[in-house]
Amino acid sequence: MTATSKTETAPKVDRFALLFVAGPAVWFAHFVLIYVLADFGCQAGIAQSRIAGQDTLKVLIMLATIVMALLTAAAAFVSLRQWRRNKPDQPDNGRAEKRKRFTELISFVSNLLFTVVIVVTALPVFFLSSCGGIGV
Repeated sequence: MTATSKTETAPKVDRFALLFVAGPAVWFAHFVLIYVLADFGCQAGIAQSRIAGQDTLKVLIMLATIVMALLTAAAAFVSLRQWRRNKPDQPDNGRAEKRKRFTELISFVSNLLFTVVIVVTALPVFFLSSCGGIGV
């Protein structure tokens, strides 16, 4: 007598759904990270030390911004590549295919927008001192 084994498969994760929420999720993480970093950095005195002529806190915020902007830009690139790859071959591909292409296009635009938003969120670092006040 042989026993049949049922293999359970993990639920399929739609990576395009992940690309769709990548921009807002990364922006949220960036927003929280730089504000926590700024508060902790001022409390701990990290802003008093210098790296490359800038205070350490500014450098850390700039590095976090670069990493997060690159993440959303990569998600935008993958979305655009997928949208271009899935060109409709037939005049009427059906609703599901049209919805998928629309989601890929919106994912690209959304991730591109959030890349810009991440950079704009960090702009005050260049104009304000790390721990309050105007200046460098």
